[in-house]
Amino acid sequence: GAHLARGVVCMPPMYVNVGAYVGEGTMVDSHALVGSCAQIGARVHLSAAAQIGGVLEPVNASPVVVEDDAFVGGNCGVYEGTVVRAGAVLA
Repeated sequence: GAHLARGVVCMPPMYVNVGAYVGEGTMVDSHALVGSCAQIGARVHLSAAAQIGGVLEPVNASPVVVEDDAFVGGNCGVYEGTVVRAGAVLA
């Protein structure tokens, strides 16, 4: 299963895949996708239609890590083992 920490806001329709971790106070906006085994830190904002890659697609990929207090803008895609450092803004 996936882990959603205390205070995570999920705006349907959104999707969190198997093995993903979503930290406390994070917002997963509408149509956002969190891939398998992705690691999302605390107080992160995943905007509408953002895509965070997983390890099941493509096979043998490394997990994506988004550290605390980051902002991933609408329609942004982060894939294949990328690490987004704390406080980063992707637009």
